[in-house]
Amino acid sequence: GGGLSDDPLWWLGGSPLGRCEGGPNEAALVEHAYGFLCWLMARPERDIAVATHSLFLLSLYYGALDLPKDSVGGSSSVVLFHTGELRSVLIEETAQPEPSGACLMEW
Repeated sequence: GGGLSDDPLWWLGGSPLGRCEGGPNEAALVEHAYGFLCWLMARPERDIAVATHSLFLLSLYYGALDLPKDSVGGSSSVVLFHTGELRSVLIEETAQPEPSGACLMEW
């Protein structure tokens, strides 16, 4: 094969979840990570391995997931991924918390 030149998803900045207009950017990566997370959570399997690029994992961890403070590596700063790194992660769906009344008003 011709490598990347034969891959329409690479050169057009797209993915199976849709095209990134103007090329990939942070918002598009997070949107794709969220779409992937929704697909992943709908799967019947309980243990799933994911192999992908570190930039996508950063979008998943810090954009699509609502991580508790100090949950990644015991630090609130961004923790990068290394080549060939293996991490075990438990992801569970929780109910959205009730909003506090600080900025709510009745109509």
